[in-house]
Amino acid sequence: MSHEEDKWKKELQSLKIDKKLDSATKDNIRSSLQKYAKNKKKIKTKSFYLWASSAAVLLVCVVTFIYFNNQQQTSWQYEEDSAAMDQAMEGTEEMERTDQIPEAGSLPLSIVKGETEETSIIIEDTEQTTMVTHYSIEPYRFSYQIDTLFGTPEIDGQTVTYIAETGEASVSLQVEPYTTIEQVQYDYEQHTDQTDAIDILTEDDYPYDGLHQYQNQPPQGDYFLQVDQHVLVIHYQYEEKIGVEAAAKIHELVQSVQAF
Repeated sequence: MSHEEDKWKKELQSLKIDKKLDSATKDNIRSSLQKYAKNKKKIKTKSFYLWASSAAVLLVCVVTFIYFNNQQQTSWQYEEDSAAMDQAMEGTEEMERTDQIPEAGSLPLSIVKGETEETSIIIEDTEQTTMVTHYSIEPYRFSYQIDTLFGTPEIDGQTVTYIAETGEASVSLQVEPYTTIEQVQYDYEQHTDQTDAIDILTEDDYPYDGLHQYQNQPPQGDYFLQVDQHVLVIHYQYEEKIGVEAAAKIHELVQSVQAF
């Protein structure tokens, strides 16, 4: 029993007399009891609304936490799926590139002829115009341009050869798959009677690192270019009377080599 109820009980007991209560006293008692009942009801209602509002706030917090947690997990999952897909695509592209290049000697070399265009060249400090034709080597995916001085190409196995109509100059391109310059150079030296000099080629002046070995009599030599996993060998020779022009045009050929 609460303190307030105990108070009213004592008050009622004190009013317990033999004679009957008059109407004014009864009305006063009834009014006091009604006020107490109303106040108690208000307290209960206020407590209920306070509890309900607290519960609502708690529910909103829980729902908000679950939403953002799901969003974060979805973001992480998306990033993981994207990374996995990128790795799969890279693996597929690498397999396609590998499939495009056969093992050494498994497929014959072929070339694709492109456009022929006019360009300029420096010969003995003088700028001159000349004509070049674009080619690509398949399946190794090398491209280059060669002066029309050297005529049309002929293919023999892994070698493409160009011979001038006058017979005064020739150039051949040969691909040595999956090897190094050192190994290819060693093999070539076994079949070369004389080498006057060897120059080291760097990417500062040429598209790829490599070597240039040559001899002066008769004028001929070999360029060895390390293009990715393969070595491109460019062999040339020419007669002395066209030496300056031929040397300049061979240099332009070597400069034009690109892998694609």
